[in-house]
Amino acid sequence: MRSAGLAQFGEDAIPSGRPMAEIEDTLVPLYLLHRYQTEAAAKQVGGLNYRYALRGDGQLITEIVSPASQRAALNVVLKTISPATLTMPESLLKMLPPRPPGYPRSRESFSAYTGLTFDPGAAAEAATEITVSLLFNPERASRLVEYHARDALNPSLTDVIQATVAATWKAPRDSGLQGEVQRITETSVSEHLLALAADKTASTEARAIARQQVMSLRDWIASAQFTTPEDNAVRTATLARIDVFLKDPDKFTPAPAPPVPPGQPIGDDEN
Repeated sequence: MRSAGLAQFGEDAIPSGRPMAEIEDTLVPLYLLHRYQTEAAAKQVGGLNYRYALRGDGQLITEIVSPASQRAALNVVLKTISPATLTMPESLLKMLPPRPPGYPRSRESFSAYTGLTFDPGAAAEAATEITVSLLFNPERASRLVEYHARDALNPSLTDVIQATVAATWKAPRDSGLQGEVQRITETSVSEHLLALAADKTASTEARAIARQQVMSLRDWIASAQFTTPEDNAVRTATLARIDVFLKDPDKFTPAPAPPVPPGQPIGDDEN
């Protein structure tokens, strides 16, 4: 539905005579239309089916989501951060002018690093934040450790981290705007991995596994062959961030999360 909507999206999204910049306001919910399905699917990863059962009522009490369902959900969720999914077509970007006076951005707009102009990279960054923050949530990470210990068929935290890295850092290199989006997703993954490794609300073992995967990612990035200046710039910056963490994990400060236009009502559980 999202891809079909974006393919058909155009100036018909706003009434005749309105500023073309208002197209951005209708684009935001469409571009992030997958967020609710992503949240639902992510809950299957390290998920638990349960009921607030009463003694003797015969209801299911608790049941770990099946390994097959968890792995299928992970595969679906990772597709939401592919450059092909997040990159806006040039035909759409040409319809998004700067905001005119009197029509400022709001909390329901995408942020922009580019000043008045629409920033497709910031939009991709917001969408990536939704997905990666769900996958690397410290409570989910801790459950993944526990559930894998209880049944080795369940995906482990290592499995989830490695699958996410494989879908981003280790994916074939893209070029052009898709290449920029790929670098945005890679940075989000490395920053969230560092944040998980430093997060004292996660279990000790979850933090230890995340730290091990940080070191593994560092080794891979250091030996990988990047050919473009942009890829090498992100590589250098990521290695520097990892080194800051490894120097003193207890003093490491995670990068602030990029702003994401609101979705669920305040108070809803996004874990």
